[in-house]
Amino acid sequence: MEISVLDPGGNINQRWYSQGSYLGIVSQEFYLSPSPAIGQWAVVTTINGLTDEKVFMVENPVADPSMFNLKLETAPEILAGEGISGTVRTKWVHSAMIYATLSVNVTRISAATAPVQLFLSYKGFYVEEQFFFSKVALASLYEPGDEDITLNITASVTESSTGFTEKRVVAVRVLQNAFKLQFRDFPQVLKPSLSFFAKLEISMFDGMPLAPQALLNSASVVVVQKTSHAEDQTESTTLPVVEGGVVLIRFTLQANISMLIINATFMSSKKTLNLFSKFPSATGSYVQIEPSSFLPAQIGSSHEINVESTFQLAELHYVVSARGQVFTAGTQVASSSLWLTPMVSWFPEVCVTVYCVLPDGEVISDTLLVPIQQPNHVSLKWNEDLTGHNRSVSFTVTVQDPRSQVLILVTTGTPEAHLPLEDWLTNRDTECNTVVLSDGQLLGAGAAVDNLYNCNNSTLPIAKA
Repeated sequence: MEISVLDPGGNINQRWYSQGSYLGIVSQEFYLSPSPAIGQWAVVTTINGLTDEKVFMVENPVADPSMFNLKLETAPEILAGEGISGTVRTKWVHSAMIYATLSVNVTRISAATAPVQLFLSYKGFYVEEQFFFSKVALASLYEPGDEDITLNITASVTESSTGFTEKRVVAVRVLQNAFKLQFRDFPQVLKPSLSFFAKLEISMFDGMPLAPQALLNSASVVVVQKTSHAEDQTESTTLPVVEGGVVLIRFTLQANISMLIINATFMSSKKTLNLFSKFPSATGSYVQIEPSSFLPAQIGSSHEINVESTFQLAELHYVVSARGQVFTAGTQVASSSLWLTPMVSWFPEVCVTVYCVLPDGEVISDTLLVPIQQPNHVSLKWNEDLTGHNRSVSFTVTVQDPRSQVLILVTTGTPEAHLPLEDWLTNRDTECNTVVLSDGQLLGAGAAVDNLYNCNNSTLPIAKA
């Protein structure tokens, strides 16, 4: 038997002569080159003058995206008047480098004009390539009167031997102001005749803290209270910027306020907060937890919660809850403050709800999210100091309180490449969903908590490290 392998051009790629068989079966194997011809190949067999042919297809070897990696890295935000720089990294799994053409372009899509693009092009063997668009080149993308706009950076790599193309697109926000202003820790509901408080956090446009010289500047705050029965009340003030880039805002709301507008200005940056009156009390009765209680609470130390109200407090009820369970509850008689002692199980934060029941049955409440400082008496020990790929490892977590809940976060790479645990916890969204009912029956079950384990010096296995 004679066996031939033909490429798409009909050329013989490989041939075997006088092949013997075993029980009528002939078995052979051959290997394609790293860059074979793309198209229909054929295997032709001939025996005693009889010929048979079977065909198979050879397709682009990089058609599988997992075999060709492309990464585009650049800053997510820049200031208007700055250039854009970044890095394109390519990796071809069959070799350290590939010969390809790299194109990088910047595009602005505007409803008023046709798309505007700038191009850069490179050719050669690539593993990593730097690119840069100068502020002069980017100037042609801007229009008069622009505020903050978005530009798209597109990197396209075309592999020379196969023509396969891979693209990545990253959006870059172009900001007009060097500072970022954000209102935080303010009541979502306006409570007439009580205090309104907020924190104005100021940082650089890229999230970095303010330089010491910038802290010497003050912030201008204009408060407009709109009412339904009188003229708008406007108050302007200049407030200092304290350490951390924070401006503390506090004032008293009008008794018949319907809308609140706060305009804050720092240097050339501005931010506006609009709040509307909603869910007003029929009797004009409100309670509110004082902003001084926003300070982090320490485990094992008493933490004071102060409450202000528009009426004389006879009984003040409170509930402390988190992650679907109630930790403590109680009643304070003839007092506008209460003391709580956080436990380890409260970490990283709890919801404190205070409420009063008026003689006519109306329930007045307020809720505060209280952060808890991270406890320091948690230790972790691995069973090995050094391990290898595809090997199982384990570690032991030791806690002081057997009722503690331990959150375990497993990451790969260097520690510097990941957020600290306390930052990761802070970035998790927490909502206070405590509901106060009057003359009702409350049925329900505790909510499940992802990645939380009840531990008492337990050893937890981590497979395939």
